[in-house]
Amino acid sequence: MFGKLRKRSALKSDKRISIMSEIVSHIRAIKLNAWEYAFRRRIEEARRAEMDVIRLRNHFKVFTQTLEQAGFKLIYLAVLAPFVLSGDNSLSPDQVFFVMGCFMLTRMVVTSMAPNAVYTASEIAIALERITVSLCFLVLLLLLLSSPRLLSA
Repeated sequence: MFGKLRKRSALKSDKRISIMSEIVSHIRAIKLNAWEYAFRRRIEEARRAEMDVIRLRNHFKVFTQTLEQAGFKLIYLAVLAPFVLSGDNSLSPDQVFFVMGCFMLTRMVVTSMAPNAVYTASEIAIALERITVSLCFLVLLLLLLSSPRLLSA
């Protein structure tokens, strides 16, 4: 999910950047013909679309961080409540602290590192895909420029 949202965010950013590049390269024509407001609307629409995707991505990130913080409290409850409710079992403080200590040993890996690893892996995959596409275009351009026969055909 994070990867898809990151990809959408990157595409929206690319669109906005290409609009800005177009404006900068043709600023004289835009000013001469008084097209500032039309281009401003295009930029605002592109930025709004980009921000919507970024906002959605941040909502998912906050959700996973909330689960990270609240997750172990729910796990304690899910593990200890059935033990108490299953019969004449009672919990002593040393049993509770032993269970909590065991869970605390795994807490960092389960709640922090695993979700961050998934998020980072999706970010890396998207970045590598974008770099690969850029490099393919660059290689194609270099091949065309280095071979005069291809340009004359």
